[in-house]
Amino acid sequence: AKSLTVTSGVNEAFTDKLVNEEPNEDKSLTLAGGSYSIADVVKAGSTQVAGWDVINIKATESAPATIVKLESDIGLSGSNKEMIVGEGAVLDVSGHSPLNITIDGNLINSGVIDFTVMDRFGEADDSVTVTGDYIARDGALMVLNIEPENGTADRLIVDGDVKGNTNLYLKTSSDRKADGDIL
Repeated sequence: AKSLTVTSGVNEAFTDKLVNEEPNEDKSLTLAGGSYSIADVVKAGSTQVAGWDVINIKATESAPATIVKLESDIGLSGSNKEMIVGEGAVLDVSGHSPLNITIDGNLINSGVIDFTVMDRFGEADDSVTVTGDYIARDGALMVLNIEPENGTADRLIVDGDVKGNTNLYLKTSSDRKADGDIL
């Protein structure tokens, strides 16, 4: 399949795999409406997602919230490697700290990238590495844990260029103010 749109979450029809083995380029997967847990390998409780050039996460009129939990690295294929977080969509990159995830390609954000959803203890030591560019569009938001006491913060590491503006929402589990720069 050159493109596939999945709505309202992954169901029994796909079991635990959304893998595209077609040799052509420009293969896109759209996850719209609902909640998804994805990884690039088979992992308990998540759906394996592999073989796609573009992964588009977006909300729809009937399902205004789409949440995709990234459980592991995501390797995109082809020359146009992009993960797109659309308006009304959330890319959840939180987990059992420290969580270190790599997105192999560009990350385009006009939604929310959230490091804090599953992080019950407010640990500020998760990181996401983007091997391509990070491009922020209107409405881009990133939610991060920071820990002023030990000078740590969740991090987005970008190997390519950074373009656009992203609003930051910082959470801390401490009452202490930072003595210096933390981001």
